[in-house]
Amino acid sequence: FRFHSRSAQFDPASSGVEWWTQVIHTGDDIGFHWDRDYDMEVDAGLLIHPHVATVTYLSTSGAPTLVIKHASPLTPGDSLCGKAQQVHACVPKKGCHLSFDGRMLHGAPSSLSALVDGSSSKGEKRVTFLANIWINHVPWGADPLPKPVSAKISRRPISFCAMSFAVSPHELDVHLDTP
Repeated sequence: FRFHSRSAQFDPASSGVEWWTQVIHTGDDIGFHWDRDYDMEVDAGLLIHPHVATVTYLSTSGAPTLVIKHASPLTPGDSLCGKAQQVHACVPKKGCHLSFDGRMLHGAPSSLSALVDGSSSKGEKRVTFLANIWINHVPWGADPLPKPVSAKISRRPISFCAMSFAVSPHELDVHLDTP
């Protein structure tokens, strides 16, 4: 949190990190989506997003994470279609850390696994630690980490690499099917 919020002014009481782990087979998709406060979407009809979204790879297999420079609409009724000028891709490598604007569309299509590392085998796993940095907003459904657990978390700095590359097409049309 400190690293990603170092230049932001914020209220510590309403800011923090939402985190989870994900372990999937390399043949499984992570569909394109926007991270957001899903409870607020249901209860108030607003699409509020984290300040920063992150992916830290704990394995070196599976599809790259693609981040499309296409911001989410503000309400569920707004159009999801539009023009995106850039696509950024981050290839899984153990210890690599990707961070991006939390409003951006992202996913990890399994069809790209074999192109990157040949790991389309169902036996291999894509393991990630995901964290969303929330500034001046607590997601409505978030529960605080219990104090006994937080007391055991190390505060010592860790080192990581930042590995990503950009693909800049002339223009990329984004058309999403909605249910």
